[in-house]
Order: sequence, then C-alpha cells, then structure tokens
Amino acid sequence: AEMVIVDECDRACGDAWKHLFRHYFRGRRRYGLSGTPYDPEKPVEAVVVQEHLGSIIFKVSREHLTDIGRIIPCNYKSIVVGMDGDIHEASTYDIAYNDYMTNNSEFHQLVAQLCLRCKKAEGDGTLVIVDREQLGHNLMAAINAVGLKASFIYGKTSQRHCNEELRKFERRESDVLIGGKIINRGLDLKGGCENLI
Repeated sequence: AEMVIVDECDRACGDAWKHLFRHYFRGRRRYGLSGTPYDPEKPVEAVVVQEHLGSIIFKVSREHLTDIGRIIPCNYKSIVVGMDGDIHEASTYDIAYNDYMTNNSEFHQLVAQLCLRCKKAEGDGTLVIVDREQLGHNLMAAINAVGLKASFIYGKTSQRHCNEELRKFERRESDVLIGGKIINRGLDLKGGCENLI
C-alpha cells in the first residue's frame, strides 16, 4: 500500500501500531483523523502518535462543524450516585463498581427513570453506554420494567442480531439502545440519538 488512513488515530499508539509503522508499512503517505489527536493528559501517547503520523496538517473548529450540521450542540448534566468523598471508603475499583453500579437496583431505577424522562417526544432515542455485560443486562431489565423498549448489544451479540437491534433503534422501534464497547467508539447511527447516558 502507498497510503494508510487511520480513523480515531489518537488510539494508534499501541504495540500493534508500532510494528505496522516501523516494520510493515513502507508507503509514503500516512494520515490520521481524530477529534482529539493529542490528549494533554497522555503526553507519552501523544508523542508516539506524532512519531507514527507526524504533525497536524489540517484543523476544523467545533463551531464550524456545528454550523454545517456535522456536530449537534449538546447539553451536559452530571449526577452523583453513592458515597462521595468518604475518607474511610477503601473499596477497590472493581468492588465499588459492582456495589454501586452493576448490582445496585437503586442505580438501575435511576437510569430507567432518566430514560423515561428523556422520552419527551415520539421519536426520541436514548443511547446508554456501559462497560460491563451484567450491568447492561440489569439496566435493560429495569428500563423495560418502566414501559420502554430497550435492547442490549455487546461483544457476544451475533453480528446479525446486533445489526437488527441497530436498525430497530434507528427506526425508533426501540426507545433505548444499551451497548458495551461495541458502540462506544466509531458507531454510525442513522439519525443519531437525542440522549446519551
């Protein structure tokens, strides 16, 4: 190949990329695309990405992308769940995640109620992103229990079933689509979604 184009190039800093650029790719043109090419909190990764792909040669502002309709302006809200700032709380991350999110029915009900509130108008769709399989199943049950139609797709979901659920959500035959890492990055949804949790 004479050219390589890397989408979400901020992720192009692992060993597989190192071998690709140092040993396998001999072409002259390397291009990377990313909304966040260099993360200031990850300076080492930023240097590696720059080594692999070079300097930024073209930028487009967020305002311009909003003006031409490629980015939709967002309204962000945050909710604190569980204990906050207890100096004696010493749970490991995994235990705390399980206790306060995965196995916490109050949290599941909170998310279900948020989805219900987000369903302001016919045609509004809510995307919920999780990073644990069991949490996805628990949230799907809680959201379905409040009368919304929710589905969950993740790594073990067959490609056929995954595509079916994506099309249902795009047609708004389901109100809520819950997804793991499979939809966390690089997913194109026709019509997008109105709410993201």
